[in-house]
Amino acid sequence: MDIALQNSNFSTLVAALVKAGLVEALSAAGPYTVFAPTNAAFDAAFVALGVSGLDDLSAEALTPILLYHVVPDNVLASEVTTGMVPTLNTESNISITVSDMGVMLDNSANVVATDVQGSNGIIHVIDSVILPN
Repeated sequence: MDIALQNSNFSTLVAALVKAGLVEALSAAGPYTVFAPTNAAFDAAFVALGVSGLDDLSAEALTPILLYHVVPDNVLASEVTTGMVPTLNTESNISITVSDMGVMLDNSANVVATDVQGSNGIIHVIDSVILPN
């Protein structure tokens, strides 16, 4: 959480986590891997969802989406492999594809920066918000 709070590119993510009441949970010991969407990724997701922003989404709607971006482990970029990976959203797994083009989540989000190590886990930056099934 400290890393996200210090980076203005994650202000929408931080606001969403606050609204969903997940700040304390993700500040716990972990370890966690967070696939962190940028503000631009959230803006595109709002358009796709037909909403104007966070104010149009309830905490109940945000929680499963946000938990879908968190893997319960500290996974370095060098350890990422193709396959299905469980998330803190226990109803949905992320599909990860590793290729010469990079790493893609659910055939829609590209990993654009990796291995931002925090005290309780790691952040990999993605260019789209991924939605659970």
